[in-house]
Amino acid sequence: MVRRNLTSMTQSEFRIAFVGGGNMGGSILSGLLDAGLLDSGASPEKLLLIDPDGDKRQAFSARGVACAREADARLAHTEMVLFAVKPQVMEQVVCGLREHLSAEQLIVSVVAGVSSSAIARMLGFESAIVRAMPNVPALYRAGAAGLFANAHVNAGQRRLAEETLAVVGDTEWFDDEALIDAVTAVSGSGPAYFFYLMEVMQSQAEALGIGTHAARRLVAATAYGAGLMVQRSDTDFAELRRMVTSPNGTTEAAVTTFEREGAREALTKGIQSSWQRSLELGA
Repeated sequence: MVRRNLTSMTQSEFRIAFVGGGNMGGSILSGLLDAGLLDSGASPEKLLLIDPDGDKRQAFSARGVACAREADARLAHTEMVLFAVKPQVMEQVVCGLREHLSAEQLIVSVVAGVSSSAIARMLGFESAIVRAMPNVPALYRAGAAGLFANAHVNAGQRRLAEETLAVVGDTEWFDDEALIDAVTAVSGSGPAYFFYLMEVMQSQAEALGIGTHAARRLVAATAYGAGLMVQRSDTDFAELRRMVTSPNGTTEAAVTTFEREGAREALTKGIQSSWQRSLELGA
């Protein structure tokens, strides 16, 4: 994983258009503003948001971002267009505004399951396309994103895409686009897997007599601490688990039960199902 600064971005003249200002698009746009992207002479009007939601437009307009309900001539003058819409409406959205797009622009998609070749087909022409899969913790600038660039993306465009996504978390490039579906199954959907485990832990804490508020705090702090140990160590996950698992102790009793009851197999099948669904969405 790499995290880069915004030096090269802030020194360049550019405009990024966001098509969709929901959780993901809005998080990236907010990240650019919060990271001080505009401190080196560029103004918020260099960023454009296209979204039919009036509340979203109002929120970002208040921060100086140029906003529009529908695509207009300004879209044709953007260096990079980032699509952050639902997979089911991606084709409709692209077809609705492709008259304002050109092969000179960088197209970035954070839409699950939609391949770069599918996007090129929707556009009707070959273009520089980066497919990215960030995740929900981007809301707090603690996300992780996998990226793939097609053959038309040049070095400057690659850097622009990476630095844009890096404002909301870590980035990792992949040479094989098929791996973006795997990223979707692992880190894209991954936060929900941890939340699911945390649900179970809180439920059992309450069943054992701990109050709801205290149970939530204990589980949240445990998850945060475990994540911090991983971030600050190169030790592999299995070894970290063994460090907590004393022979014949309480942790070993739990882990042994997990294995006996098929928890590993269930998680494996779940991730495989997520990966398969990503492929289906692309199809």
